[in-house]
Amino acid sequence: MKNLVLIVLICLVSACTGIKNYQLGNSYLGVVPEEKSILKAIADDMANYIAMQYAPGHTSFDLITPKEEKAEVVDDVVIDTFSVIFENALRQKGFEISKKGMELSYTIDSLEEGFYTQIRLGDSNNFSSMYSKSGNSISRSRLGVEHE
Repeated sequence: MKNLVLIVLICLVSACTGIKNYQLGNSYLGVVPEEKSILKAIADDMANYIAMQYAPGHTSFDLITPKEEKAEVVDDVVIDTFSVIFENALRQKGFEISKKGMELSYTIDSLEEGFYTQIRLGDSNNFSSMYSKSGNSISRSRLGVEHE
C-alpha cells in the first residue's frame, strides 16, 4: 500500500512538472501491454472518463498520435495499436475525430505495478490515471481546469 501511495504521488508530481512540455502536439507511447484486451480496457476507461467531461455527439477531437519509431507510418499517419483502439473507443462514445477538433494528446507507459496514462486536452483540462497490469483502473487525478 505504501508503494502504491508513493507511486501515485510521484505520478502527480511528475505530471504537474511535465504538463508544459507535453501540453500540445505530442503524444507518447511507452511500454504498453501486448494484450489487446488490456489495451482496450484502458482505452475504454479513458474514453468513458472523457465522455463524463465532454458532450459526446457535440465534441470533436484532433487525436494526436505518437511519433515513435515503434509505430507503423502509413500515408504520414502514425499507426499503433493503442491509438487505433483509443480512437475507436472515442468514436463509439459518440465523439468525432477530426483535425478541426480540440487537440487531444496522451501518454501511456508502464510502472512496476501496471500502467499510467495522461490525457492532455487543448482547453487545459488534463488528467492522469493508473491501471493494474490487468487494465483495471487504480486511481485518477485531474490537472488543469474543470470543463462543464
